[in-house]
Amino acid sequence: MSIPASLRRHLRLGLIMLLVTASWQATALITVHAQAAPSSRWQQIVTENAPAPRHDHVLIAAGESGKLMLFGGRTNNGTIYDDTWLFDVNVNAWREIMTAVAPQARFGAAAAWDTTRERILLFAGQASGLFNDVWSFDLATETWTRLETQGTAPIARYGTSAVFDPQLDRLIISHGFAAGRFDDTFALDLKTSLWSDISPTIRPLKRCLHEAAYATSTGTMILFGGCSSGFGPCPQGDTWSFDLDSGVWTELQTQGDSPAARSNPALMADSAGRVWLYGGRGAGGIFYGDLWRLDPLTGSWQLSESASDSAPRPRSSHDAAWDSVRQQIVLFGGLGETGDLNDLWVYQATASEQ
Repeated sequence: MSIPASLRRHLRLGLIMLLVTASWQATALITVHAQAAPSSRWQQIVTENAPAPRHDHVLIAAGESGKLMLFGGRTNNGTIYDDTWLFDVNVNAWREIMTAVAPQARFGAAAAWDTTRERILLFAGQASGLFNDVWSFDLATETWTRLETQGTAPIARYGTSAVFDPQLDRLIISHGFAAGRFDDTFALDLKTSLWSDISPTIRPLKRCLHEAAYATSTGTMILFGGCSSGFGPCPQGDTWSFDLDSGVWTELQTQGDSPAARSNPALMADSAGRVWLYGGRGAGGIFYGDLWRLDPLTGSWQLSESASDSAPRPRSSHDAAWDSVRQQIVLFGGLGETGDLNDLWVYQATASEQ
């Protein structure tokens, strides 16, 4: 039986409309899916020359120079480094600094940027033994100098923390580990080179492997997490604030969500005085890959990004610094499930986060 030409035309038109509608619906579904897919603001920077993989190193921003310094660290096979590197964010390039004098190889040291003298200060760490020495790295001359200090210095340690106090021109160090864990706070007067024990009665529980940063918004040293084995939880998940004027430690009663308890995260303060936290190691040895930011004025934590395939792999014992030139976080290395790392990542903060 033959189909009339007019009917065939109607059938063809109906089929075309059906195909067009199906195609439009599929495109719409794809578009919605693309819009809903999470996107990360992390970006990996691949360089031709980079420091060897490591963990427990220090990475610190040299003010507003656009340069970051990396020193020391260790590997799982027992290598301990004494090398110094500079990373220039303007050209995304590493450069190793060869100096005649430098700190001994070590890991677990603490560092701070001395805004008054434009130098990096390095304190403590561990190798075959423990250190309590203080070194300065002059950015202009790219040289290391050991500082001769007076008074009773803090007991040699590793896994400690340090910040620079710009108001009273001091290096502040707190907590750490030697034969046992510490809960002390010391100040090094950089005008007189004199150490003073400024530990108040109320203080964070003894711990090591925590992190600290200086928040300009409150003039305080913010301390998070760590390990208090023998005295309390390991890992810890508490947040403390040390007022550099009054010398008082206060535990921040954070509202809402906050980072899970962990040790060996990276902590850094941005130009607005907010404090950022990335990664760390939690209970059962889990590696974290989440990014948080703290408003020290309100004591509230906010999750900026969860771990994802387009972000740095979860890790601990890494380090990160705030690049005030580009308003971004720069992260390097650490220890992950696959071992030591030497990847470099940047996180560009949004306008609402700056």
